[in-house]
Amino acid sequence: MNSRVKRFIFFVALLPLLSAVVAPPLVDPTRPPDGLNPSQNTATGPLTVSAIYIFPTYRFAMINNLPVKVGDRIGGFTITNITSYTVELFGTQNEKLVLELVTSIKHAR
Repeated sequence: MNSRVKRFIFFVALLPLLSAVVAPPLVDPTRPPDGLNPSQNTATGPLTVSAIYIFPTYRFAMINNLPVKVGDRIGGFTITNITSYTVELFGTQNEKLVLELVTSIKHAR
């Protein structure tokens, strides 16, 4: 074969390897964005529970629209327990706080 043809085939064969090196890394579309770390949540205003999820292997609650689990910190409190209707928190000054899951009931007239 002609040396020019061999060089051409060689460079064409290298193209997929070069594109793999230059290509951006694959990103998992189901992975939460960076910066969403519930263990460092800071809350402003009063803490309110909007949802509680209990599964066989874990529990989490939505407090001020942030997902938290036992051991996470939010607004200076540490989550100590999650039950079907309450979330128990322990503060830095030995204060215990129990947040109840509130469902608003609207009466139609």
